[in-house]
Amino acid sequence: RAAPGAPPPNPAALPSPPPPVPDARSVFLDLAYTLAPLPAAPMAPRRADQRVGYFTDGFRDLATDTGGDRRTHYIARWRLEKKDPAAAVSEPKEPIRVVMDRNIPPAWRDAVRAGILEWNKAFERAGFRQAIAVEQQADDADWSSVEGTRLLAVRWFAMEGPGAVAVGPSQTDPRTGEILRGAAIIPENWVRLFRTRAGDSPPRMPPTQGAVHGSHDGHDGHEAHDGTLCENAQAALQQAQFTFALLVERGAMAAEGPEADRFIAGALKDVVMHEVGHALGLRHNFRASTGVTQAQLRDARFTAERGVSNSVMDYNALNTPLASEPPAEYHMSTLGAYDYWAIEYGYRQWPAADEARELAALAARADHDPSLAYGTDEDLVANNDPLINQRDLGDDPMAFARRQLALSRELWDLTQARQLAADDDMTVYRRNLERGLAGLSAAVPMLTKYVGGSFTSRAVAGSRQPLVAPVPAAQQRQALDILLREVFASASFRFDPAFLSRLGIDQFDRFAPDRPPTSPDFSLASAVAGIQRAALDQLMSDTKAVRMADAETQVADPRTLPSYAEVQERLSAAVWSELQGRGPSRTIDSLRRNLQR
Repeated sequence: RAAPGAPPPNPAALPSPPPPVPDARSVFLDLAYTLAPLPAAPMAPRRADQRVGYFTDGFRDLATDTGGDRRTHYIARWRLEKKDPAAAVSEPKEPIRVVMDRNIPPAWRDAVRAGILEWNKAFERAGFRQAIAVEQQADDADWSSVEGTRLLAVRWFAMEGPGAVAVGPSQTDPRTGEILRGAAIIPENWVRLFRTRAGDSPPRMPPTQGAVHGSHDGHDGHEAHDGTLCENAQAALQQAQFTFALLVERGAMAAEGPEADRFIAGALKDVVMHEVGHALGLRHNFRASTGVTQAQLRDARFTAERGVSNSVMDYNALNTPLASEPPAEYHMSTLGAYDYWAIEYGYRQWPAADEARELAALAARADHDPSLAYGTDEDLVANNDPLINQRDLGDDPMAFARRQLALSRELWDLTQARQLAADDDMTVYRRNLERGLAGLSAAVPMLTKYVGGSFTSRAVAGSRQPLVAPVPAAQQRQALDILLREVFASASFRFDPAFLSRLGIDQFDRFAPDRPPTSPDFSLASAVAGIQRAALDQLMSDTKAVRMADAETQVADPRTLPSYAEVQERLSAAVWSELQGRGPSRTIDSLRRNLQR
């Protein structure tokens, strides 16, 4: 930082090429450093267990020479001590102090506060009453009042356009794993992009799950508690916009009014619970949603009391009903069974002599209780388990994928039939078309993971469970059937030509310095080819071939599983079906030609 009174640096002297900002001078920053001594009396550490998802501080004990594993992992957690050590439930000597940013709009502070305080339910079950104390930052306070140790700040930041992410960073004492300070940082897009002109920016196509792709949230392959960048906000926002648009098109909800406000508040509470969970020490759990049945998801009472998933630490989809179904809870509105159990593992106190035994017994519940199943970022990226996904719901991800396909088509049908007022622009047509394509695209990896996939477990030896079990052949073939019928068929992407000629764009946002101008033309063929290419990349990959070959060694009779050759034969027959048999030549449309090419 320049000395007081010194002139600003010459922009011409900045590195070339200049940063992608309108004015190179806008990149100058002020940096603030918060320095504090480590606690004089270290907190008692708690060892991690692979079945419970906490961030950890790890080290190797080089003084150990008795064999075994030299590594030690302590979970990241806040220091909580009971005022009354003898009481089953006691207030803490010092609660976790949470300060809400003054920039949170007053209209949404109740939703944010509710998302924070929801965690007190789990702490009370673990023995601490009012473990979290929330206060509102004064309107005239300096930003530094939400910086410091022994404090969890819930911050609010403005960001224009897509790409908003939420952050749940924390810093720990490396000796013990004690969380010294943390934050949950929420993008304000949540309360702005739902309105009548919601989501002027087109949706992003999701990356193929199960493949190694870019680190979109800082931990698709890596997750560090000192910088937990989490894409839950962006992904949840996009799906919430899809459901909001569908409900508006159905006439089930007005774009403005109390019901829309309740929908937004529910979405906001959901994302706040997730990010505060990170700041309390918890990692993602992308398997949690599979512990709730499809029937329970349609039960309004069940979803209100238990949630739509077993954890807020999943990237839970919205519980969107089909047109023929009554609504239940749309959002994850409360903590799930896994959240209560994980907080108990991290924070319940026992006599020192009993702690190791009690923790082992508590963790062992996961070996047999499906509501406590856990799978995190590395499980999502580095294996092919169809039960570990982002943005799904229920114990049958294949059924969820089929629902998503149906919902996308319903949004298209309703949008094509929509009559606009004379002075409306037509951007809604393009936005809803692209939202449906994004929803369909998100369903594809949920299906491809079944083909050659395996169910995995984090169980220990005492559970007597296999760690890897190939997906049954019937499920593999069923998933392939859906892909061939729904994704590779041109009939899935038929639209009224008059509709495709009215796909409006935002004329005031066509040009930006960091991207080429938006074209008024929309290439349906290119969009469909992108979805189909992602499916082909998975079904024809070397990795898929290796996994299917390896699966043959994990079952008594390899003939009970579909082979890679069978998958390729069925895929080839479906893609080139126009050339099968004799008879007059058939016209092959552009979507099929793209697929065949």
